[in-house]
Amino acid sequence: MRQINFLSIVLLAFLAFSFTAFGQATAPASSQAAAPDSASQKQTAKIFNDVFGEELSKAKTPDQKLSLAKKMLEAAQRGANDPGLVKLLCLSSYELATKSEQGYEVAQKSVEYLGDNQPGELALVQQKVMDLHQLVYSRARGDNRKVEGDKFIELLIESAETARGEENMTQAMALLDKAATFANAIKSDSAVRIRQLQTDYKRVQNLLKKADSLQQKLKMNSADTVTRSQLVQLYVVEFDAPKQALALVSDKRDTPEVRLLSLASNSTATLTEKESLDLAEYYCQLSASASGTGKVVVLSRAKGYYERFLEAHEEKDAEQARVRLLCDKVNDDLAKLRSSLPQDGDLLRLVRLNRDVLQGRWTVSGDLVMQEDMNGSRVALPVTLQGSYELEFTFTTPNDNVIILNLPVGNTALTVVETADKIGMCVDDKDWATNDTSKRHTHLDLNARHVMLAKVTVADNSCTVAIEMDKKALTNWTGKQGQINRHGWWGFPLGMPGIGADRVIRVHSVKIRKGKTTRAYEQKSLAPFAGKWEVKYSNGVLRKYTVTSNGILSKEENGQLRVGGRLYCIGNEIFADFVDWQFERWTLVDDRVKINHYNPFTLYPSQKPNCTAVGSRSSSK
Repeated sequence: MRQINFLSIVLLAFLAFSFTAFGQATAPASSQAAAPDSASQKQTAKIFNDVFGEELSKAKTPDQKLSLAKKMLEAAQRGANDPGLVKLLCLSSYELATKSEQGYEVAQKSVEYLGDNQPGELALVQQKVMDLHQLVYSRARGDNRKVEGDKFIELLIESAETARGEENMTQAMALLDKAATFANAIKSDSAVRIRQLQTDYKRVQNLLKKADSLQQKLKMNSADTVTRSQLVQLYVVEFDAPKQALALVSDKRDTPEVRLLSLASNSTATLTEKESLDLAEYYCQLSASASGTGKVVVLSRAKGYYERFLEAHEEKDAEQARVRLLCDKVNDDLAKLRSSLPQDGDLLRLVRLNRDVLQGRWTVSGDLVMQEDMNGSRVALPVTLQGSYELEFTFTTPNDNVIILNLPVGNTALTVVETADKIGMCVDDKDWATNDTSKRHTHLDLNARHVMLAKVTVADNSCTVAIEMDKKALTNWTGKQGQINRHGWWGFPLGMPGIGADRVIRVHSVKIRKGKTTRAYEQKSLAPFAGKWEVKYSNGVLRKYTVTSNGILSKEENGQLRVGGRLYCIGNEIFADFVDWQFERWTLVDDRVKINHYNPFTLYPSQKPNCTAVGSRSSSK
């Protein structure tokens, strides 16, 4: 009888979700399914009951429930054409799988599948994932409780960031408050970062209140030019929203302000050289009176417009040299504003699991720990490195391992591969183990701390890389940057260092000893890109992509989705980095994505893209 009651609850929950979650989920109208009518809801519930009702009534033990949960997920994955049925199967699989600790992975996969295939349900999926992590934490004991607590905290922070991107600051602050409560309870290292985020969120909340106050004043007196000017400035500088600012301008004649805001509302790819320079100068002027955060916004804009000019202006003349100098100055100013690195230089303090883990299961609480063996596991370190630098990597491994260090060099990146008794670099179009950099060394002591030091010296288009282990020189290489092979399997966001391994490893620290380093900020949410895309390239190629809310990018091959790379954000730019060495810049314009494609990735940013593309949201379910 209890099982029949459970079925009734599931069906009632489905009917309730059909009326609420479908309507509340945030998604572009073109990708959001229409709310099902009452007849289709009843038909879906009947199909579910006919197929699984009897088996569900007999599933009494946790193992039986987990087995049934797997069947329901498999049924959903076989591609039922009825979105309502897929939703019911996924939610039912989730509920059954959470009845046992062995079912957590199935529960997670169930709701993730729902989110990947029905972007309109992302809000519901995020809540289910959060509930699952809290459940796992509540059941954990001993040292594992802190590990699961840190995971839950990271998820709360990710959800808070999503809410902030949607300007729902009340929800964002509530999520951070909850994260702070858990962080204090388990004495998590995340507590400091949460306090910093709370300060930042409070600043944003105050800006939104200021904007609302100015809006109210304008409603009372639409002729108040001072208030209108303040509001326009607020949207341009603090919110980086020129399109909204343009809507507030009362005089829509072709004034310089209207022209510049109109240009700033469009993609940089459409700008002429003169328009790019005009916008760069406009945003540089705005920086003089902007706040610290506002300066980052407007200078990032100026940097992008200078780079657009340099991309379009091929002549190596005095104007190109002048603009290059201006762009370098903006870069230097941004570096000073973004120099809030940890005092001890340890980049692990900046790592956020939901954003920076590219593959594998990792936790971070002081040390960064890879939880289980998995080929290609890796984490990006959220900084950009320019010119020459030294990077120190301290780690412990309990087993013979394959360890990776990704070193940015100019517009490319060099992969260092370290095994128990051999090291090498990916250069000269040869595998790391077969070129001249490949060297044997003394077998690493297991469960002992080791320190790898990478010294990167960049001069014009050449570079020298020297690697030491425990203060002993192991290998070195000197050559042209074009001789560097970026390892396709061990892909990292362009410009960012990273670490990886095939087996369990504990990373104690990754420190910058010398060099020019700035934080890579995610100033834009990747959530607007989530969903299915059909992309047509200018060379005639058609591709179908699926993007998750945290930027994982999959492409369809023979009817199956294969992970092909990921989206990530540096400053105000969105990039797609593929494991097969291709690289793209994505810009969302009126719910379509405009793409510049670079193959190989080393073409960016100094050369024009091989081709361009336009993507539209897929109408397929």
